[in-house]
Amino acid sequence: MDIVKAREVQAEVCKTAKAMADAGLTAGTWGNISGRIDDTYMAITPSGMDYSRLVPDQMVIVNMKTGEYEGDLKPSIEVPIHAKILLAKPNINGIVHVHSSKALAVAVTRKGIPPICDDQVQILVGSADPGGVADRLGPGVQGVAEGVAVDLGHTGDAGQVGQLGGGNSIINVGRNAQGLGD
Repeated sequence: MDIVKAREVQAEVCKTAKAMADAGLTAGTWGNISGRIDDTYMAITPSGMDYSRLVPDQMVIVNMKTGEYEGDLKPSIEVPIHAKILLAKPNINGIVHVHSSKALAVAVTRKGIPPICDDQVQILVGSADPGGVADRLGPGVQGVAEGVAVDLGHTGDAGQVGQLGGGNSIINVGRNAQGLGD
């Protein structure tokens, strides 16, 4: 693993986490952000920590293939979702998983968001449709990770994609973690 690249990704994930908290896209410590370091490692937000107080070296480095992680801080319980997506989609380098009240209000309907403007078509590649996502099973459950990764499979190589996640959240993926909380 390239340590310089790892530090860059940790800083990017931390900056995105703070921006997400500042924008009110989290409830308490819910939500998580990750960034790809390489084909094996990712940096992800730690579990149960206030995003406004995070520093880059607290972003946990995780082996996406084994789930093993470095350091004393535990990674987000959603490591399986992040790892599955990053391993399945090499063009995706950043993931933001939010539990904002607006995302929850839409996600619980279990209905897609039809494209209503050109910007949405370009950013979300048509619609944000929860079809195919595993039912709400609880955080960190492998079935949710499998469902989200499979459902994102139809998006091809788009730069940024929104996905309603199992009736409890929204997952946004892209070329990197910067700007995904927008």
